[in-house]
Amino acid sequence: MQSGRLILALLLLAGACARAAAPPAPTPTPAEPVGDPELYRILGSVPHESAAALALQRYELDHPLSFLEKVAEVASDPAAGLPARFQAVQLLGERQAGKYVPALRDALTDPDARVRAAAVVAAGRLLAKSAPTGRSVVLAALEDSAPEVQAKALEVFGASDAPLLREFLAQHPQGEAAVIARGLLRAGEERGAPLAGDTTGVLRRSTEGGIRLEFRATRRWPQWDAAVGVVSIAGGSSPAFSIPDVEVVAAVVPVFFAPDESAIVYEQGRRIYVRELRTGGVREVGTGIAPRPLPFTGEFIY
Repeated sequence: MQSGRLILALLLLAGACARAAAPPAPTPTPAEPVGDPELYRILGSVPHESAAALALQRYELDHPLSFLEKVAEVASDPAAGLPARFQAVQLLGERQAGKYVPALRDALTDPDARVRAAAVVAAGRLLAKSAPTGRSVVLAALEDSAPEVQAKALEVFGASDAPLLREFLAQHPQGEAAVIARGLLRAGEERGAPLAGDTTGVLRRSTEGGIRLEFRATRRWPQWDAAVGVVSIAGGSSPAFSIPDVEVVAAVVPVFFAPDESAIVYEQGRRIYVRELRTGGVREVGTGIAPRPLPFTGEFIY
């Protein structure tokens, strides 16, 4: 029994010695900035101090050929402070520096959502300049974990890309960004965006007030992406009704609702009509095609 205790004591002693002899784990040292420390300092202060803004102007004058390259270094450098990274990304956007899109992509991995959102805004400026280089940044931001970054990306695309909004909603049906995407999609459809069809080819959409619109083709011309068929409208507080002989091209149904959803304007047989939904009264406006509501007004064009 004594020998057993002795062996156990020796084993415990050996383990303690081994632990004592093991070298301590190295303490990680903070990463050093890779670019010019002077620019890091200036961007860390801009725009809170007018002196720093002047210093930035002087710095650019001193580095006319490499200024934006140095700014891009700050934007991509995780060792730069948050204010410096944020200001660097904003500056790349203000200068619409398409050459430095890789720095904006790097900024999408920033741990701070404010920097990632700034990268989206900067890429959006490139898109506004008709520079497709920023699109990849905005698309990547749609998958960001922060709703505010996703919202910025959706804001950049706006209501103009209905297929992209539908794809986003299919992948992200819940959450704050989904609410924004649905609102943008509804606005786009109300301004003439192509509608989504189901497996049978029926085109559908619904208004904010819950009125449902369906188009069912009775005849198609695939070579022109055109069809003629019946539009059915139901839901809300008004009686359901149908409109025959409506021509649809490229999945755009020429039926649009007034902002208060009290009436519709539509094309039938190359003529324009207005129908009051509550009473069912119809007024012919005249010949025309493709009516469109004017945003933020009660008027329309055709």
